[in-house]
Parts: sequence; C-alpha cells; structure tokens
Amino acid sequence: MRKVVPAILVLLLGLHSSPQAHAWDLSVPSDADTLVRTYYNPIFGPFDEFTLPKNDQKSWDIQNHGVFFLNVYCSQEKFLVLTKYQKWSLEKSEWETMPFPKLTSMPLRFGTAKAISWGVKTEQDVDGLVITNPKLFVKKISGVKSVEYQIKSDGKLYKVKFNTAGFSNYLPDLKDAGC
Repeated sequence: MRKVVPAILVLLLGLHSSPQAHAWDLSVPSDADTLVRTYYNPIFGPFDEFTLPKNDQKSWDIQNHGVFFLNVYCSQEKFLVLTKYQKWSLEKSEWETMPFPKLTSMPLRFGTAKAISWGVKTEQDVDGLVITNPKLFVKKISGVKSVEYQIKSDGKLYKVKFNTAGFSNYLPDLKDAGC
C-alpha cells in the first residue's frame, strides 16, 4: 500500500503539471488579418511551431525534407484556407514553395472518417493550393484531431497528416478578426 500511494501521487502531479498541447500556431500579421496554422514534415510528422533552426535532427529534417503548411486565415472578414509545401533552397538561402499539380479537387480525410473529395484551386498571388468552401472546412476541422491528404510534389507522392487537435480553441481569435 505504501508504494501505491506515492506512485499515484507522482502520476497525478505529472498529469497536473503537463501543459495542454495544441497543434496550432497563431499569428496576427495585421489588425485585419489573423492566421492559424499547423505543420507537417515528411520525416517526423506533424508539429505545432516553426522555430528558428537549431543544430538538431528535427531542424535538419525540416531543412532537408521541407514543410507542409495548413493555413487558416481570416482576412477582410472572410476565411481563406490553403495548403502548401516549402523546402529550403541552399542556393538562394530562402524557402521555396514546391508546386502542386493543377487540381480541382483532392481527397481529404477528416479524423477517422472515409476520405471525401474536396474542391481546391490555385489563385493568382496566393502561394499554395486554396481549399474551397472554407467555412465548411473550418467547421469540419473544429471537431477532429487530424486531417490528411495525399499529393504529388517535387517528384514524390506524400501522405500528409496534420494534427488539428485544439483548433476550436482559436475560433474566438478568428471571430475577433471578423470571421
């Protein structure tokens, strides 16, 4: 009995002290715009913060294998949702967007549900693939822990799976921006 009580106490303290993890990164580029985004790396998977490079394996994987983004903008009181893939160019010393094929739809899987065909498009002056019907998309990701798709880019087929847990926590920020 003596060993059980300390073990339970340690477990409870560990649960209490661990912060709630959210998969989203929030930024406010201007008074009229709010951006919430999450990331995916082809080697180690989803992550929630795009930090300055460190000399560790995660940073090297990000630089060498790139980053997929899922961005939810509230701009001019409208949602804009897009996904893109960027890789670091050593020659140019900058992030370059890797092109996606010209698509009108792609299969998206919300949580564990069966994949559904979702409209997508490219727009002039928008860096990435725009996901159509953004209000419905925002509603769907609010209730699931992941969204995934397969796409060919940079000569490879990628299975991208974003962690969308906690997105609903950012809905008040997007609402404050007018959406």
